[in-house]
Amino acid sequence: MGGGDVKVFAALGCLGGLMLGLEVLLYTMFAAMIVSIFILAGRGQLKLVLANVGRILVNPLLPKDKKLRLERRDMHQLRLGLSILMGTAMAIGCDYALV
Repeated sequence: MGGGDVKVFAALGCLGGLMLGLEVLLYTMFAAMIVSIFILAGRGQLKLVLANVGRILVNPLLPKDKKLRLERRDMHQLRLGLSILMGTAMAIGCDYALV
């Protein structure tokens, strides 16, 4: 997550309050998960990313000399702009649905 994304979350939290800000963050992360699966599958990189997730989860359990290396070239980035928009829409939509 970049600095701009953090600033957007801070601004949304200031405008909507703590609970709305946390809801936006939660819905955004959920939307980012769904969007990233489709993007990575479309690029043919989903298997590589899932293997990296496995390495990240297993590494804390391994001794130092057996840790698995993660290459920088195997890491991927995802822009969160669309996911933030989707998360904000979901959070606001859910709040209005409860009124």
